[in-house]
Amino acid sequence: MGVDFSTNHRDGIPVVAVEDGEVVRIKSSFFGLGKVLYVKGKSRNIYVYAHLERFRKDLERLVRSLQYKNKRFFLDHFPEQKPKVKKGEIIGYSGESGAGPPHLHFEIRRNMDIAFNPAFYFNVNHNLKFKGVRLLSPLGIFDLREEDTTKIPERFNILVKCSYFVHLKIVIDNDTVAVVELDSIPYSKNSLAQIFYLYEGGRYSDSYFRLTGYKDIIPPVVKKTIPEVKLATGVHRFTVIVMDLQGREYFFNYSVKVERKGLIPTIPKDPLFTEYGVIFPDGSIFNQKTGTKDDIYILKIEKDKSTELVLPGLKLKFSEGSFPWDFWIGVKWKGDTVTLFPAYPPLVEPIQLTSSLGEIYARNGNKVSFLGIKEAKLKTLGKIFYARDSLPPEVKLLHISQKKIIFSLKDNLSGILADSIKLYIDGRWVPAEYDIDNNILTYSVLFSDLDPQLYKGKHDINLKIMDRAYNKTIFHRTIWLK
Repeated sequence: MGVDFSTNHRDGIPVVAVEDGEVVRIKSSFFGLGKVLYVKGKSRNIYVYAHLERFRKDLERLVRSLQYKNKRFFLDHFPEQKPKVKKGEIIGYSGESGAGPPHLHFEIRRNMDIAFNPAFYFNVNHNLKFKGVRLLSPLGIFDLREEDTTKIPERFNILVKCSYFVHLKIVIDNDTVAVVELDSIPYSKNSLAQIFYLYEGGRYSDSYFRLTGYKDIIPPVVKKTIPEVKLATGVHRFTVIVMDLQGREYFFNYSVKVERKGLIPTIPKDPLFTEYGVIFPDGSIFNQKTGTKDDIYILKIEKDKSTELVLPGLKLKFSEGSFPWDFWIGVKWKGDTVTLFPAYPPLVEPIQLTSSLGEIYARNGNKVSFLGIKEAKLKTLGKIFYARDSLPPEVKLLHISQKKIIFSLKDNLSGILADSIKLYIDGRWVPAEYDIDNNILTYSVLFSDLDPQLYKGKHDINLKIMDRAYNKTIFHRTIWLK
């Protein structure tokens, strides 16, 4: 939970400390947040500055020396003698290390684990977007309407579509049935927090998310909830109270009438996978344990049981407690490709995949992601296929000067195994940085007393890399710098 500041597609913009403090952690990686500084201020808040191009000179020297000591670019260091920083002092420079284009990612944390909602610290001008309430029931889905009384079943769970809010509360007949607070999120429970957002297959905060129906496993942002709503026959008042990022409260009022007959469910545009069954666009509901609907094989995953699904060349295993409630998944398979629905289910534990026919990959449009060799773990579903990668990576030397060496790396299927990259200049290992988005590997000479120098004359360059299927490439070039 943080803020991404655009740098207008530029690297190297100075980043300054927001408060006096000391550096308590430094990370360097090809992935995720890339190069990161964690600064503990006098207020005891921890400020996170991520995707940096480089650190200030003394910190860069510290990182460089540790990389040479460990012969590894990846670093997660907690300094014993914590470097001091002053408010307004340059502590690094913005970049695009890790994932994403050039930008600065900034967080404020209570400690290393709990991140505050940045809306409390910045003038975030996004207006509240409230798009409605949806009820899930054994009879289908029902969307509430403010302008009239909606007929609903007696049993249901509540979903809300809302974004840019801080607090949200559901009240039925003066009884509070659910409370959500987005003040902070613990990273140690990030997978549980994601369940809150991903329930209906959306990856964004304006998708539907559930407020009730949790049982043993409850996301940390849900402060009050019940396993299922049950109402008596008759008319009930249903109120949603939402606080926006500026602290303003909004009230959305509905009238609902519980009846046993004459109910008209909302028809979904796509199959909707719920704890009550799979609801299809024709209004039909599938709630048997296994079976088929059209060309989709449907399997119920019971929360307290381990379940296996064996397909040609591929086996899926759902461990006990994979989902926070009983859940249905849909399966299609053709040739070497298996498609699993929904794409973003409420998974607590990853699904175990085993392939007897090759490496396992995921396909999203034209993008192919390597998952594993013979075994893999899935946190999201979608299109899965298996294949053999027998071709080694390709290496091209793009540029060499007295300041830096730049290579392009390419692999047609499984992708570069980043931790396998080893670059040697005149027989000495050097910390080369891999840009995973652009497949560019760069070694820069930063310190005359630490780094191997690229003086004029003869130099031997050796680069060893593997792809994730363990196909190896050794690149050797003797060059003369003029």
